[in-house]
Amino acid sequence: MKLTPMEPDLAADAAALAAPTRQSPLAVLQIALTSLRQIGTVNLVVGIGFIVSGRLPSWALAIVPIGGLLLMAAAVASWWRFTFRATNEELVVTQGVLYKKELTIPFVKVQSVTVNEGVMQRIFGLVSASVDTAGSAATEFQIHGIERSQAESLRRLASRANPAASAPPLDSPATGIANRGHGQGERLLVERSPRDLMVLGLIGNPFAGFALLAGVAFFADDFANVLGIDLPELDDSFAPSGRQVVIGVVLSILALVVAWLALSLRNIVVNWNFRLTTRQRGLELSAGLLRRRFQASHISKVQSIGVTNGPLLRRAGFSHAILHTIGTGDFTIAGITDSELVAVRDLVGLPFAVRPSRRISTHYITHRLRLASLVAAIGAAGLAFDSWRLAPFWLLLPLFVGVQSWFVQRNFRWEVTSETIQRSTGKLFVAETEAPLGKSQTVRVTQSIYQRKRQLASVAISNAETVIQFPMLPASEAEAVRDLLLAGRNDRQPFDDFSTQRGEDLGRSEYFPVPTSSTEDDAVSSHDSRIDPEGKPIW
Repeated sequence: MKLTPMEPDLAADAAALAAPTRQSPLAVLQIALTSLRQIGTVNLVVGIGFIVSGRLPSWALAIVPIGGLLLMAAAVASWWRFTFRATNEELVVTQGVLYKKELTIPFVKVQSVTVNEGVMQRIFGLVSASVDTAGSAATEFQIHGIERSQAESLRRLASRANPAASAPPLDSPATGIANRGHGQGERLLVERSPRDLMVLGLIGNPFAGFALLAGVAFFADDFANVLGIDLPELDDSFAPSGRQVVIGVVLSILALVVAWLALSLRNIVVNWNFRLTTRQRGLELSAGLLRRRFQASHISKVQSIGVTNGPLLRRAGFSHAILHTIGTGDFTIAGITDSELVAVRDLVGLPFAVRPSRRISTHYITHRLRLASLVAAIGAAGLAFDSWRLAPFWLLLPLFVGVQSWFVQRNFRWEVTSETIQRSTGKLFVAETEAPLGKSQTVRVTQSIYQRKRQLASVAISNAETVIQFPMLPASEAEAVRDLLLAGRNDRQPFDDFSTQRGEDLGRSEYFPVPTSSTEDDAVSSHDSRIDPEGKPIW
């Protein structure tokens, strides 16, 4: 891509980043905390509990300060060896402690520049910038502890070469830091008030907080000693009194309430002032109280929409939604109403909210039940000569798998039209996935020996980010789905005529690239007689 001569402001941005630049010295703490975060919150709580309780030997306690010094030394070395600079057309990052690694990223390949502002960074006027590129499985790199002006220069240089990489500036309406009005051409899609966030937190899953409480419970004896409570020893002769049972129930309820309130508070802090807006074919998301996060992506990068909800969410009029985009910059919306979802779907090219109605074959239940019965028989036979009393418990496996498979088959719905691909699972807790048909890249049709004997097949449709699978379809419907996605190809033929080298013995797996065109709207040929222009199912 040949770039036009740079404007004066962009020339100043390039000049400001031309020389190799280090992060702020405060980034050392950010690097060290990031390393600690990889250990995991529960593991850190358990480790601190061991240290406080005095259960570790003296030689093990000496490892703690040594480990802290090594962690800080590694953070300082990583900070010192990390530099970045920008030229007219590319960004160059140099890093590595033991060996030098130089990463060169053309600005035309940058998909998004995400700017985050933590509470400590806000005090010192610093931010963190994350750069995503097309085709990367993770964020390409992050720059912690840089000045706002440097982050804005990096964003402008990237957006000049690739408008899809443009993120809202730190003083734009989307950030909510300085100017809170609406920008030119900006359209508000989703906005959550503190009351909405509190409701969403309260109707969330309260049991998620027990992961942390489980680690704390390991040190119940130590906490009881601090509070002056004498806990009884749990052995075979232990028989709890009525008072102890009541105390246990009350403490369990209290722990549930604490976990519930903690999740609600976390939801408010993480999604404070949540705004999803669109402007100039771009999506912009901003949220966060202590740590502000800003995301931006071009609308064309959105590959699919995932929506989940449960009884409480539906009663409150909300759903959880994820916009799956190319790269790692998925847009997570903690709460979205039906009207807001319609606006988002229309924006990404999903104008018709037709609920899927097609079902998968009941052979889905039979197949899984047969496999579970085989595993149960092998497991029971293995225990018959040793722990024979446990062998009958293996009989519960087919029962559980049978009920679970029946529930999945009964509530699995799918549909493929000339515009969309849809899948819905679940009854109480519903999960739906929908993608524009024009963004499909490949379709994979598979047949196992079991499926071939019963004229069944499974279909997997892939785009740049999402795979939507339909198991146990009638072969005729699998063929119709394949033909729709292969519209415009001249090699279509009945599914039974396809075979692979191992197809006669081990089942078949057919993989077809979906033809592409110059525009997304032309990705499906209109002359194909199997396509209904009104967006209805084709069979």
